[in-house]
Amino acid sequence: MGRKAKHDKQDWIMAAFKALETGGIDAVRVERLAKSLGATKGSFYWHFTDRPALLTAVVDFWEAEGTKGIIEHLGGSKQSPADQLRELAIIASEKERFELDAIKVEGALRAWAAQEEWVAQRIAKIEASRIAFLDETLTSIGHEQKQAKQIAQQLYLMLLGLYSIERHNPSDAHRTAFIEFAEQACTVSSN
Repeated sequence: MGRKAKHDKQDWIMAAFKALETGGIDAVRVERLAKSLGATKGSFYWHFTDRPALLTAVVDFWEAEGTKGIIEHLGGSKQSPADQLRELAIIASEKERFELDAIKVEGALRAWAAQEEWVAQRIAKIEASRIAFLDETLTSIGHEQKQAKQIAQQLYLMLLGLYSIERHNPSDAHRTAFIEFAEQACTVSSN
Protein backbone atom coordinates (compact mmCIF):
# COMPACT_ATOMS: atom_id res chain seq x y z
CA MET A 1 0.00 0.00 0.00
CA GLY A 2 1.40 3.41 -1.01
CA ARG A 3 1.98 6.29 1.33
CA LYS A 4 -0.56 9.09 1.47
CA ALA A 5 0.69 12.35 0.05
CA LYS A 6 1.42 15.08 2.60
CA HIS A 7 -0.44 17.67 0.56
CA ASP A 8 -3.87 17.00 -0.84
CA LYS A 9 -5.20 17.97 -4.25
CA GLN A 10 -6.77 21.13 -2.84
CA ASP A 11 -3.37 22.29 -1.52
CA TRP A 12 -1.92 22.06 -5.01
CA ILE A 13 -4.87 23.87 -6.55
CA MET A 14 -4.62 26.68 -3.98
CA ALA A 15 -0.85 26.92 -4.54
CA ALA A 16 -1.56 27.21 -8.27
CA PHE A 17 -4.03 30.03 -7.59
CA LYS A 18 -1.48 31.85 -5.40
CA ALA A 19 1.07 31.60 -8.20
CA LEU A 20 -1.52 32.66 -10.77
CA GLU A 21 -2.60 35.72 -8.77
CA THR A 22 0.97 36.93 -8.23
CA GLY A 23 2.74 35.91 -11.42
CA GLY A 24 0.19 34.95 -14.03
CA ILE A 25 -0.10 31.61 -15.78
CA ASP A 26 3.64 31.36 -16.46
CA ALA A 27 4.24 31.22 -12.69
CA VAL A 28 2.11 28.08 -12.37
CA ARG A 29 4.92 25.53 -12.68
CA VAL A 30 5.10 22.19 -10.90
CA GLU A 31 8.60 22.71 -9.52
CA ARG A 32 7.78 26.22 -8.28
CA LEU A 33 4.56 25.02 -6.64
CA ALA A 34 6.34 22.10 -4.99
CA LYS A 35 8.89 24.53 -3.54
CA SER A 36 6.16 26.87 -2.27
CA LEU A 37 4.44 23.93 -0.54
CA GLY A 38 7.65 22.39 0.76
CA ALA A 39 6.72 19.28 -1.17
CA THR A 40 8.25 17.04 -3.78
CA LYS A 41 7.17 16.83 -7.40
CA GLY A 42 6.19 13.25 -6.59
CA SER A 43 3.51 14.65 -4.30
CA PHE A 44 2.17 16.60 -7.27
CA TYR A 45 2.01 13.48 -9.42
CA TRP A 46 0.11 11.70 -6.67
CA HIS A 47 -2.82 13.98 -7.53
CA PHE A 48 -2.30 15.10 -11.15
CA THR A 49 -1.05 13.37 -14.25
CA ASP A 50 0.60 16.54 -15.53
CA ARG A 51 0.50 20.34 -15.48
CA PRO A 52 -2.46 20.55 -17.91
CA ALA A 53 -4.48 18.41 -15.48
CA LEU A 54 -3.70 20.90 -12.71
CA LEU A 55 -4.62 23.84 -14.93
CA THR A 56 -7.95 22.23 -15.75
CA ALA A 57 -8.54 21.64 -12.03
CA VAL A 58 -7.85 25.34 -11.38
CA VAL A 59 -10.51 26.44 -13.86
CA ASP A 60 -12.88 23.72 -12.61
CA PHE A 61 -12.48 24.98 -9.05
CA TRP A 62 -13.14 28.60 -10.00
CA GLU A 63 -16.25 27.59 -11.92
CA ALA A 64 -17.52 25.29 -9.17
CA GLU A 65 -16.73 27.45 -6.15
CA GLY A 66 -16.52 30.96 -7.56
CA THR A 67 -19.69 30.70 -9.63
CA LYS A 68 -21.86 27.59 -9.24
CA GLY A 69 -21.36 27.41 -5.47
CA ILE A 70 -22.39 31.02 -4.99
CA ILE A 71 -25.38 30.68 -7.32
CA GLU A 72 -26.52 27.51 -5.55
CA HIS A 73 -26.10 29.17 -2.15
CA LEU A 74 -28.15 32.18 -3.15
CA GLY A 75 -30.71 30.26 -5.20
CA GLY A 76 -31.26 27.81 -2.36
CA SER A 77 -31.68 30.50 0.25
CA LYS A 78 -35.05 31.64 1.57
CA GLN A 79 -34.16 35.25 0.77
CA SER A 80 -36.20 37.37 -1.55
CA PRO A 81 -34.70 37.89 -5.03
CA ALA A 82 -33.81 41.47 -4.04
CA ASP A 83 -31.95 40.24 -0.96
CA GLN A 84 -30.19 37.61 -3.08
CA LEU A 85 -29.00 40.38 -5.41
CA ARG A 86 -27.83 42.48 -2.47
CA GLU A 87 -25.87 39.56 -1.03
CA LEU A 88 -24.43 38.69 -4.43
CA ALA A 89 -23.17 42.27 -4.87
CA ILE A 90 -21.38 42.06 -1.54
CA ILE A 91 -19.89 38.62 -2.27
CA ALA A 92 -18.82 39.58 -5.79
CA SER A 93 -17.11 42.76 -4.67
CA GLU A 94 -15.19 41.18 -1.79
CA LYS A 95 -11.49 41.21 -2.35
CA GLU A 96 -10.80 37.93 -0.58
CA ARG A 97 -12.43 34.64 -1.41
CA PHE A 98 -11.12 31.15 -0.55
CA GLU A 99 -8.11 32.83 1.11
CA LEU A 100 -7.17 34.22 -2.30
CA ASP A 101 -7.16 37.72 -3.70
CA ALA A 102 -10.28 37.12 -5.80
CA ILE A 103 -9.80 40.33 -7.77
CA LYS A 104 -6.26 39.38 -8.81
CA VAL A 105 -7.39 35.85 -9.62
CA GLU A 106 -10.23 37.15 -11.82
CA GLY A 107 -7.78 39.39 -13.67
CA ALA A 108 -5.19 36.64 -14.02
CA LEU A 109 -7.82 34.23 -15.35
CA ARG A 110 -8.83 36.75 -18.01
CA ALA A 111 -5.20 37.41 -18.95
CA TRP A 112 -4.69 33.65 -19.26
CA ALA A 113 -7.88 33.41 -21.35
CA ALA A 114 -6.33 35.90 -23.79
CA GLN A 115 -3.48 33.41 -24.30
CA GLU A 116 -5.33 30.10 -24.51
CA GLU A 117 -8.58 29.43 -26.35
CA TRP A 118 -9.80 26.62 -24.08
CA VAL A 119 -9.53 28.95 -21.08
CA ALA A 120 -11.32 31.71 -22.98
CA GLN A 121 -14.17 29.30 -23.72
CA ARG A 122 -14.43 28.27 -20.07
CA ILE A 123 -14.34 31.88 -18.85
CA ALA A 124 -17.05 32.77 -21.38
CA LYS A 125 -19.17 29.89 -20.01
CA ILE A 126 -18.59 31.06 -16.43
CA GLU A 127 -19.50 34.63 -17.31
CA ALA A 128 -22.62 33.52 -19.18
CA SER A 129 -23.85 31.62 -16.13
CA ARG A 130 -23.13 34.59 -13.87
CA ILE A 131 -25.03 36.97 -16.14
CA ALA A 132 -27.89 34.47 -16.55
CA PHE A 133 -28.26 34.29 -12.76
CA LEU A 134 -28.32 38.08 -12.54
CA ASP A 135 -30.89 38.19 -15.34
CA GLU A 136 -33.11 35.60 -13.62
CA THR A 137 -32.84 37.38 -10.29
CA LEU A 138 -33.70 40.74 -11.81
CA THR A 139 -36.66 39.20 -13.64
CA SER A 140 -37.83 37.68 -10.34
CA ILE A 141 -37.58 41.12 -8.75
CA GLY A 142 -40.03 42.33 -11.35
CA HIS A 143 -37.98 43.87 -14.16
CA GLU A 144 -39.21 43.22 -17.69
CA GLN A 145 -37.05 40.66 -19.53
CA LYS A 146 -35.29 43.16 -21.80
CA GLN A 147 -34.58 45.52 -18.92
CA ALA A 148 -33.41 42.65 -16.66
CA LYS A 149 -30.94 41.48 -19.31
CA GLN A 150 -29.62 45.00 -19.78
CA ILE A 151 -29.19 45.62 -16.03
CA ALA A 152 -27.56 42.20 -15.60
CA GLN A 153 -24.99 43.07 -18.26
CA GLN A 154 -24.43 46.52 -16.74
CA LEU A 155 -23.89 45.04 -13.29
CA TYR A 156 -21.45 42.48 -14.60
CA LEU A 157 -19.48 45.00 -16.65
CA MET A 158 -19.38 47.32 -13.66
CA LEU A 159 -18.01 44.48 -11.55
CA LEU A 160 -15.30 43.75 -14.13
CA GLY A 161 -14.43 47.45 -14.14
CA LEU A 162 -14.21 47.39 -10.34
CA TYR A 163 -11.87 44.38 -10.55
CA SER A 164 -9.70 46.11 -13.14
CA ILE A 165 -9.41 49.36 -11.22
CA GLU A 166 -8.79 47.53 -7.94
CA ARG A 167 -5.80 45.74 -9.47
CA HIS A 168 -4.13 48.87 -10.84
CA ASN A 169 -5.43 51.83 -8.85
CA PRO A 170 -7.13 50.67 -5.64
CA SER A 171 -7.73 54.21 -4.39
CA ASP A 172 -10.18 54.73 -7.28
CA ALA A 173 -12.03 51.44 -6.73
CA HIS A 174 -15.43 52.32 -5.36
CA ARG A 175 -16.93 49.09 -4.09
CA THR A 176 -19.78 51.03 -2.54
CA ALA A 177 -20.76 52.45 -5.94
CA PHE A 178 -21.14 48.93 -7.29
CA ILE A 179 -23.18 47.84 -4.27
CA GLU A 180 -25.36 50.96 -4.55
CA PHE A 181 -25.99 50.25 -8.23
CA ALA A 182 -27.06 46.72 -7.31
CA GLU A 183 -29.32 48.20 -4.62
CA GLN A 184 -30.95 50.48 -7.21
CA ALA A 185 -31.53 47.43 -9.41
CA CYS A 186 -33.61 45.95 -6.57
CA THR A 187 -36.26 48.60 -7.25
CA VAL A 188 -38.47 48.29 -10.30
CA SER A 189 -39.34 51.64 -11.81
CA SER A 190 -42.83 52.09 -13.22
CA ASN A 191 -42.38 53.67 -16.64
